[in-house]
Amino acid sequence: MALKATNLTVKVEDKEILKNTSLELNSGDVKFLFGKNGAGKSTFAQAIMGNPQFHILSGELFVDDEEMISTKPEDRAKKGLFVSFQNPPELEGVSVINFLHTIYVERFGNEDELSRSTFKFRKHLMKLMDIVGISTEFLERSFNVGFSGGEKKRMEILQLLLLRPKYVILDEIDSGLDIHAMSMLENVVKEMISGGSAVLFISHNIDLISHFENALVSIIDGGEITQNGGLELVQIFKDNSPEKDS
Repeated sequence: MALKATNLTVKVEDKEILKNTSLELNSGDVKFLFGKNGAGKSTFAQAIMGNPQFHILSGELFVDDEEMISTKPEDRAKKGLFVSFQNPPELEGVSVINFLHTIYVERFGNEDELSRSTFKFRKHLMKLMDIVGISTEFLERSFNVGFSGGEKKRMEILQLLLLRPKYVILDEIDSGLDIHAMSMLENVVKEMISGGSAVLFISHNIDLISHFENALVSIIDGGEITQNGGLELVQIFKDNSPEKDS
């Protein structure tokens, strides 16, 4: 079971950002994608999720041997893909409880027990909110409207627990999280990995990798994956990166 991106070339507006970029995530993997500013990290994440502003010119994308390039973002999500937002959107007039129930039903279908029972769904969601440190008072608020940066990121982590995706790309998920929230994030990711999910971190926090045993590393430079390996690549990246990664 794997997510395989092979030789992806991606254009944003009139500029080619990714060039024959390949990356693979297997069940149970935790991988870090490092690169300088403008190297193509976020472009890779958005192209994988099917953001229409990121045009895949060539290459292949498969999830569990099923071709994904021709599918819509919502269909990719149903297959277990999840990409976090660097700047999570706000949805005025759409309550947290209604938004989360809607995406849950889309992910698991109308026949799922929590899809059919609003009461059971709410009860389950409240348990997850306690794990990520979000007050249940947020349930009736407009989704992300007026939330702090850290609260928005906690809401992203809540969606991970709720949707249980198979392939996760976390783009700067640690930005805005305090030390306690970072510990919570690590525990959530480790639990997901033990359950067979695969997680790709895009982060400027190189020290984060030290919290995950057997972590894999990919280096992207100029829109291309130039190196794949393990922890030995972290020091190589530091030595060759005068700018702070983002």
